[in-house]
Amino acid sequence: GSFVLGSIGSHDLRRFTAQGEHLWTVGREGEGPGEFMGLTEVVAGPGDTILTYDFRQRRFSRFAPDGTLIDSHSLDGPSESGFGFVETLMPDGGAVFTWREFDREGGPPSEGEIRRDTINVHVVDPGSEGSLELGTFPGAETVVLQSGETEGGFTIAIGPTPFARSTQVAGGASGVWLGDTDRFEIRRYDIHGGLEAIIRRSWTPVVVDDALIQRAIDEELEDADDDDQRRFVRRRWESTPTPETLPAFEAIRIDRGGNAWVQQFQIPGVPERTWSVFDADGRWLGDVVFPDRFSPLEIGDDYVLGRFGDELDVEHIQIWELVKPTG
Repeated sequence: GSFVLGSIGSHDLRRFTAQGEHLWTVGREGEGPGEFMGLTEVVAGPGDTILTYDFRQRRFSRFAPDGTLIDSHSLDGPSESGFGFVETLMPDGGAVFTWREFDREGGPPSEGEIRRDTINVHVVDPGSEGSLELGTFPGAETVVLQSGETEGGFTIAIGPTPFARSTQVAGGASGVWLGDTDRFEIRRYDIHGGLEAIIRRSWTPVVVDDALIQRAIDEELEDADDDDQRRFVRRRWESTPTPETLPAFEAIRIDRGGNAWVQQFQIPGVPERTWSVFDADGRWLGDVVFPDRFSPLEIGDDYVLGRFGDELDVEHIQIWELVKPTG
């Protein structure tokens, strides 16, 4: 077997054997065929093809197993005034994306304003034209850090609020899963928008106190690359109120078998990352704990492929064996 890595930094695709031997590299920075400006999604498609999405160019591309470009097409959003972000690129060529509209008529928002704009969730069915809108949901909580008017418009700088609530969205073989992180409830829809299952799990909210806040600030300052980022971190924490409790979860991923993996919200100072696994009907299958700095990228029937950042922030690709309980 082999695997393909996509890099948003070097704007290319790289194929390796399962033992880590480099086979080929294709792509470079640019706007031409087979080039990338903001590569965010890579997935294995039918017939060992490679499917990608470039968010800066709103472009899907399909590559042959040897890296040759086969074809490309654009993401068609519902309007010209918004921004689309592909949450999941699926192996059949479909996609789940969120769409945010920009309000340019109301003028710039005030600095320090807490916002939670809405998002529209859409599904691209490879067998039909256009996309289907599943509905409108609350977006991520953000704070306006800088705001000002310019000739012909305005500019703003925004960032996530501390311990921000959001709507997490993921798609896969079992459908589209989404949930508001304010509570542990996740819903599964088919690609036509029909509700098929609801996951609800009891959980004890973690209280946000001064010690927890300080641990979170320290972690962000440690991860900052330079003084500008550290000033940004301090300004965001100083200008934004914190919630009384942490969100229930922070991410959803769908494995190759259609099971939903839900990452419990990571508590500052706790290195382990716990994911709860549910089948397509919402039955809890168990919890899986990953080490600190490991993020799963693809989950198969018996493996987890992910990215690990070491103490020097050097990224490595790791493949873990996934052993399921018997009986």
